[in-house]
Amino acid sequence: MPLSSDPDGFIPLRLEELGDRLAQDLTAEDKPAFLALSHWVSRLAHAEFFETRERLKSLYRAFDPDRAAGHGARKDKDAFFETLDQVMITAHYRRLRVEDLLRVDHRQGRLGARIRVVEDVFTHVALYGRGQAEREIEIKSLFGLRRRKAPAVAYDQVMLAAHIDPGTKPRVLARWRLEANKIYLKHFSDIAKGDLRTLYPTARMVMPVHSQLMLGVPALVAGVPLIMKFVPQVTLLLVVTGAYLGISGTWEQDLIKQALAAAAGLGALGGFLARQYSSYDRYDLRNQREVIENAYYNKLGSNRGAFDTLISAAEDAQVKEVLVAYWALRATPQSRAALKAEAEGVVERLTGAKIDFDVDDALALLRSYDLVIEEQGTWRAVPLARALFSCATAWSRTAHPPAPRQ
Repeated sequence: MPLSSDPDGFIPLRLEELGDRLAQDLTAEDKPAFLALSHWVSRLAHAEFFETRERLKSLYRAFDPDRAAGHGARKDKDAFFETLDQVMITAHYRRLRVEDLLRVDHRQGRLGARIRVVEDVFTHVALYGRGQAEREIEIKSLFGLRRRKAPAVAYDQVMLAAHIDPGTKPRVLARWRLEANKIYLKHFSDIAKGDLRTLYPTARMVMPVHSQLMLGVPALVAGVPLIMKFVPQVTLLLVVTGAYLGISGTWEQDLIKQALAAAAGLGALGGFLARQYSSYDRYDLRNQREVIENAYYNKLGSNRGAFDTLISAAEDAQVKEVLVAYWALRATPQSRAALKAEAEGVVERLTGAKIDFDVDDALALLRSYDLVIEEQGTWRAVPLARALFSCATAWSRTAHPPAPRQ
């Protein structure tokens, strides 16, 4: 799969820093008002996402592998993934097609190795990424002795959500340390596209051809002579065993000595096979350790511990959209297309990154907060004083909802 860096809507700047940089172009009088607007919008977004966070936690409770055993219904699983998908989209994560991972060139990853994934233990897998860009990564080879820099597509953050099939056999679950009918959430940072398959709980590295030769050729060279010597010794051992059991032949002193020598040869062959298996097992464990280190040392959170990070990311993304769009509309009214171009230009000027600004979402949020006025297909921002009043009014409605009718 060729390198690609299609932009998404992620603005690679902290919310506080974005507000400060946007405020630098304002007058000394408007700057504190704009920063206050950022504060108000952040509070409103936090209140809006509170219910989403609680819904996610409630739906996830029965599927949490860190909690006591419980039985989650299929409708709850579907509702959880649907809610999670909405949060990820709001946070500007892009849904990655699982089937496309098979076509990703493994040489575009830091590990630089093929990864095999046992997929029949999953009933549902959702993979999300954001902040996709081409960057330079360090690739190890020759058992880590060689290191080189190479261009590769990487994601600023990646989220994996995988549901384990309730019918998975216990021995398979024990091998991968998984629990049936549970949903595993893993949140990572700085993951190369070629390493995405390493994030699966059932990922294992495929032994490269040169490693197979390094283990197999010495075993073949040393093992063939041993086996050739062992074949006649097996016959001798059978003769001695038959004489001992009285089936055929008689005991002779020389025959016993030869039998002991044959047994010693058998022990040598067994030791050789044990050493070869130990070498393979040690190499396999080292490979698996590299898989774990490559992905899980960049882990931001897992299972229910990932919710706060994800909800916070969704809140920040929503507030950033509002601030950029309001700032772009503060001077002159603009059409939808002009606002999109202006917002993307602002972000590129501030961060150097190209993004795909979601202008429809931004306008919907501005309208919901009463921060813009539409006039014949164009939009203009309301004055800062009115914007602050609108946000304060919206916060009052949120904090003091009307009492239900009796």
